[in-house]
Amino acid sequence: MKKSAALLIITAIMALCSSRVIAQTPETCPADGKLRIFILSGQSNMVGFGQLTGSPGTMESYVESNPEDYGHLVDDNGEHVVRDDVWIVNLSYADNEQQGWLTTGYGASEEHIGPEYAFGFAVGDYYEDPVLIIKSAWGGRSLKHNFLSPSSQDYPTPQADGDAGFQYAEILRHVDVITGDLEKYYPSYTGEGYEIVGLGWHQGWNDRIDQSAVDVYEENLEHFIKDIRADLAIENLPFVVANTGMGGWDIVGSYKAKVEKHMAAQLAVADPEKYPEFEGNVASVETRDFWRDRAESPSGQDYHWYRNWETLFLIGKGMGDSMVGLLSGDAQPLSDDDAVESSIPVVSGQKVAFLGDSITAAGARPGGYCQLVLEGLQQEGIEVSGVFAGISGHKSNQMLARLEKDVLSKEPDWMTLSCGVNDVWHGERGVNLEDYKTNITAIVDQAQAAGIQVMLLTSTMIKEDQENELNQKLLAYNAFLQELAVSKGCLFADLNTEMQEALTTFPEDAPKGKQLTSDGVHMNPQGNMMMALGVLRAFSVPEANFPAIVEGWEAP
Repeated sequence: MKKSAALLIITAIMALCSSRVIAQTPETCPADGKLRIFILSGQSNMVGFGQLTGSPGTMESYVESNPEDYGHLVDDNGEHVVRDDVWIVNLSYADNEQQGWLTTGYGASEEHIGPEYAFGFAVGDYYEDPVLIIKSAWGGRSLKHNFLSPSSQDYPTPQADGDAGFQYAEILRHVDVITGDLEKYYPSYTGEGYEIVGLGWHQGWNDRIDQSAVDVYEENLEHFIKDIRADLAIENLPFVVANTGMGGWDIVGSYKAKVEKHMAAQLAVADPEKYPEFEGNVASVETRDFWRDRAESPSGQDYHWYRNWETLFLIGKGMGDSMVGLLSGDAQPLSDDDAVESSIPVVSGQKVAFLGDSITAAGARPGGYCQLVLEGLQQEGIEVSGVFAGISGHKSNQMLARLEKDVLSKEPDWMTLSCGVNDVWHGERGVNLEDYKTNITAIVDQAQAAGIQVMLLTSTMIKEDQENELNQKLLAYNAFLQELAVSKGCLFADLNTEMQEALTTFPEDAPKGKQLTSDGVHMNPQGNMMMALGVLRAFSVPEANFPAIVEGWEAP
């Protein structure tokens, strides 16, 4: 495999990877009498919908089920603890201004928390001086328009909510109003001075659903950080970004590439190689690990993290810990050793069956995607064997007919299913969508009934042109696979989207039509690597390990 091509594929597959920062546990910061002020800003998930009562996924249920981690948040009478060293002021909505000692109820309503809750505990524990949190957050606002900072784009001075840059200007106004009258907004103020010491940012839903906003998000965020520092006259003001990780690590569907590009942009500003001027003063928090399923949450609002209380608590804690790391000088780039422990579900001694057509048949050969998956798991210390069940030209009906003979009788622990190209490509000899749905559902049902865990792979492109008629027809087949994966609890690898994304990384003057395939359909070495990395990602292999895995594949 050519090194340059391998690097292009790695770039595409790892688009969401960037440098993150973690915080070590520091000593406390001794008191000097000053009031320490933090700004927290963003849209509705900074407003906060972490639900307090009911079940499941609320503070009430988590305190009961996990008192070791959360029992300290209530007193002996079960009342929510109130901190007398952290004060919060929120002037975001004129008809609902809030201020008081930090406790629950400073989220979207008295029945919710936002990131301010756990953030306040983290910074309050660090400072021996009192802390004031200024919360400036509004639902439904984008960085591309509402929070847009002046150096990002020329626009008239904003006059009203809805004008470009209005929320940016409001953050500054809130700071001016509150610090200009601390006796009113912090009644315990002793007149010994104050210091604005950090800004936390959790925003992005309205940008991530708009491709044009995603494309400029990183640039806009860079301008925002620089502008807010300039306007506050605080050089290198510590800045923490929590990305919008709703959906967790298994984003599926046609929007996958867009969402992951957006999250990568949010994390990128903490990359010291890309932004050396931000080294040691900008940190990012990876929030995808905090995603909780709908079944363990109180609401169906995925855009509000399903209103899961623990999710909002962990976001705030992550932001607070990272902020303390910056302030104490103990923040360090996230290393492989510090990364969140992997939860790869495959274990040594298991068997993985690969059911499919000619792409999978070729995948069983040296350098094919099936072999690369096995080798990639081996590099993670997981020794598994393969059952290779790919046959050229086969469609869903034929795979169903031979499922018992080629897969079930081999008693694998896992089965990946790659099927759909021939169902569409073969035209009148193919399989229509409704029959395809019936066949694929039966394959999954029979495999799961036999105790086999299933991973569904979307069908790769038919010719390297997404706009052609066959690829447009294939969209419905792949959309069904996504729906089935959710309803049946299957792992899901969206290889079609991976392929489209990978194709965008090749130079414009590169030969068209055979960049990932040998003939427009069957994978070349780069295509096999792309497929294997997609399967490994679905198996939760950490993407930070991908470069080493590829290097192992390329070793003689």
